[in-house]
Amino acid sequence: RETTVLHSMHAQYRQGGVPPKSGPTYYSSASTGGTPNSSALIEIEKEISTTKTRLADARMKREGLERDRASLLAKRDALLKGGSRPRSSYQGSSYQNQAELQRLQHEVSQKRQQENALKEERAREEEKLRYQREQQEIARAEKQRIALRKEREMVQRERERVMKAIEVERVRQEQQE
Repeated sequence: RETTVLHSMHAQYRQGGVPPKSGPTYYSSASTGGTPNSSALIEIEKEISTTKTRLADARMKREGLERDRASLLAKRDALLKGGSRPRSSYQGSSYQNQAELQRLQHEVSQKRQQENALKEERAREEEKLRYQREQQEIARAEKQRIALRKEREMVQRERERVMKAIEVERVRQEQQE
């Protein structure tokens, strides 16, 4: 549910809508001259690490489910091909085979549903990870933009100081003449 909310907020944000209102604020308002919040960057890094771990766990679980499903499909196929034995040897257990076949089909169906749920979860986790990386990039870009602005302001002040010194020197020379 949390990832669904994140996903919808992120989709709205990417479409140029309002930025997400919940969750951590990654940097303060540029109008106040704020700088990116480094603790927010650390928090994002932790979330990315956690998400990567959960993705790896989900991948291992999905691979296990795929193996189970393949095994169940093999059992089902073996039951379906049960006609290779002499008819008299399995005639009495036909009901048993049918029940086993239905049970296996039910298990295969459940495994398929679990796999689909895992795939959806993985897609949500990957989208969340993508969103977190984008937020991290936005925070870095904002930090860089602020640093460049400060550097430009410093260069401008230095230029003004030099121009003022040149003007003072010119006035002094004019007074000497």
